[in-house]
Amino acid sequence: MKRALPGNVKVFTDTLSQGVIDREGFLSAVVGGTVDTAGDVTIVVKDCDTENGTFADVTDDWLFIGGGSGTVTAAADELVNVDVDLVGCKRYVKFVTTFDEVAVVLGDAAIQPV
Repeated sequence: MKRALPGNVKVFTDTLSQGVIDREGFLSAVVGGTVDTAGDVTIVVKDCDTENGTFADVTDDWLFIGGGSGTVTAAADELVNVDVDLVGCKRYVKFVTTFDEVAVVLGDAAIQPV
């Protein structure tokens, strides 16, 4: 089987990280970012069945791969990546973070290119 990275990921940067993301066909995400000042960074995942609906916090204990909460400690200007399991999430998600700069990469495409 031939693997193709571009067919298996979808990347969102900057302000899109707190906007609505259609995750259809993707089972996981990496939320990466930096902060200007060292300290704790929080990531809250919200989901909804519709793009314009009311988004609620996802409370799955295994949402963050390896368990734990969506809070990590970052040094100033350190790149931090947080792995998120989206299997139990609805189609539309939002990632609300305290990163100063952030990117979201959806991965684990349900349909693999051949």
